[in-house]
Amino acid sequence: MSSAPAPSLTFEVRAGSGDQRCASHAFGDVQASLQQTSCVGVQRASYTAEVDGRAAAVTVAVVAFPDAAQASHFKDVADTPGSGGIIDVATETGKWPGPAPQFDGAAYTSKIEGNGVRLVQAVWLPGPSTSDDPGLARAAKGALDLVLPS
Repeated sequence: MSSAPAPSLTFEVRAGSGDQRCASHAFGDVQASLQQTSCVGVQRASYTAEVDGRAAAVTVAVVAFPDAAQASHFKDVADTPGSGGIIDVATETGKWPGPAPQFDGAAYTSKIEGNGVRLVQAVWLPGPSTSDDPGLARAAKGALDLVLPS
């Protein structure tokens, strides 16, 4: 009797960076929000992931604030569909092995981490992606707990 293989999920770092220029790494309403708050830093990382044998691109940003209230407000803005986001660090620095992925249709998740907010997006590499794809949702959720490269 055979059983289905256990779901697998692995991540490999492609790029990472951190600095205090939060708004310069953002776009849309997310950027406008960061221009109006006192963000203390942003850490970004890009990963290739393997989700049940299929390649995906994952981008992670952790935006830190002086207090939890600002973090909570920022999360509300970032969680609004169509509100923009944080620019993928591997795209910005040319570190993807092939063409840079487009994070349109990405699975998205976020969480509060102390006085910071972690934002995660995942897309198939290559191929069309939808925000409700179960494999991409698993990759995004898995990246919520990754330790970012320094």
